Amino acid sequence: MPYEKLEYRIYGDSRKEYRNTEGLLHRPNGPAVIYSNGRKAYWLNDRPYTEQDWTAKTQRKEMTITEIEAALGHGVKVVK
Repeated sequence: MPYEKLEYRIYGDSRKEYRNTEGLLHRPNGPAVIYSNGRKAYWLNDRPYTEQDWTAKTQRKEMTITEIEAALGHGVKVVK
């Protein structure tokens, strides 16, 4: 994922929250909320995800040109 500017804040209960520039709970490279007890919550653009769903959504996938064409449903041209 491209670099995104994120800000975080630590609250009085030691909870740490990451938000994007629009102020939405968001963190594409880790949990957006980390609680003092160690529990973690995963969010993208203010939408909650289970850790498993977050991982599937944010994990980069290596694909061949043939696989990309199949996923898109049409041919692609490689430009360098």
